[in-house]
Amino acid sequence: MKRPYLLLVSLVIFINTQAWELVGPADIVATNICFAGELYNGIMICSDDGMYLNDENSLQWDHYSEAGLPVIEGIFLETETILVVMGNGSYSDGIYIFNTNTGQFTLVEYCLEPSFLRFDPTTSKYYVGHTGGLLVSEEGTNWSEVGFFSGKQCLEIAFDYVNLVVTVNQLPPNVYRSNNSGDTWQSSSSFSPLFRMASYYGPNFFGMCPLNTALSGFYSTTDGGNTWDMEFASNNISDVSYDQNGFLLVTWQNSGSGYEGLAIYEPGTGTSGLTFLNDGLPSTNILRVKQREGIDVHFAYACTDMGVYSILFLGVEENLNQDFTISPNPTVGKDQIKIRFDKVKYINSIQVLSLEGQIVKDKTCNNSIDQLELKLDGLKPGIYLININSGQNTQTGKIILK
Repeated sequence: MKRPYLLLVSLVIFINTQAWELVGPADIVATNICFAGELYNGIMICSDDGMYLNDENSLQWDHYSEAGLPVIEGIFLETETILVVMGNGSYSDGIYIFNTNTGQFTLVEYCLEPSFLRFDPTTSKYYVGHTGGLLVSEEGTNWSEVGFFSGKQCLEIAFDYVNLVVTVNQLPPNVYRSNNSGDTWQSSSSFSPLFRMASYYGPNFFGMCPLNTALSGFYSTTDGGNTWDMEFASNNISDVSYDQNGFLLVTWQNSGSGYEGLAIYEPGTGTSGLTFLNDGLPSTNILRVKQREGIDVHFAYACTDMGVYSILFLGVEENLNQDFTISPNPTVGKDQIKIRFDKVKYINSIQVLSLEGQIVKDKTCNNSIDQLELKLDGLKPGIYLININSGQNTQTGKIILK
């Protein structure tokens, strides 16, 4: 029986405001995309033979590889250091530190076929799942085994402010949760191993099982990972993403199951709640999907066998009560633009974003103002988003740079 959900968005109007845009190099098998947090700039694209990093100076994407290993996931520890997990079942599998200045990988912990790398901001701990168990670290360099999962193939981990949920590849029980920071673990009522999960620090968790069996499909829980229900059955589901605005994305890796590509999903509605965004997407063979934290416009990043593509699927047109104007618009990069508000208001910060979701300008205000000036020098011609954060909410405008 389905349980009711409290959605964060009361009026949902799905709008393809832009076409799908290529992010990074074309025609690569992109298995994941990872973003630096608020303190650092950077985008990392994982591939089946290494990873790609954007060089901000040359505007090129540089490829880095260690013995041709696939990079599974990465976390930016600081400007020059990225924590990554790599593996394909060889003696070189494990957790590495990558130095962006030297382009070198340094092994810090061996583990066979790692499946995920996550950071839990509530406990400030890093987790890596692998074929033989679960590893935990407080700084990313010194790792220890979580004894409860020794010998279990850990597939995925997700968090809220109270619960940790870990899935394993075995017969039931195969989903475990802890409400005391991992000191003790209890099994959950799930009959299907969940290969991907998503939660945005609340009791609603979502997961998917890609196996082509009667258990294949999309699952959810509203009690912190304890009791799971199937939302709908489907084969070849590949990933799920859930963001701070309450938007849930579901993807498929192969066609032939009745569904393919990427869809926005309204929980509790079954397959009738799927809204597909496949128009113009070069490949609907999607390996992973991501949304960016800390950005209130809604970008979807689809990692496909032909590269990474992004789309702004809901954003500018959502701000029906926008209380500012931007002029001149269109403009040229050497000119200053003026942002005028209908009345004096407190502004925390202003961000300028590319249509790929990358922050290209960032201005801190922390002041009550009725207008301000902003220079867009150094940016290439195109369409950009102006994200204005007042502390209470965020509004987004659009500007054309000639």
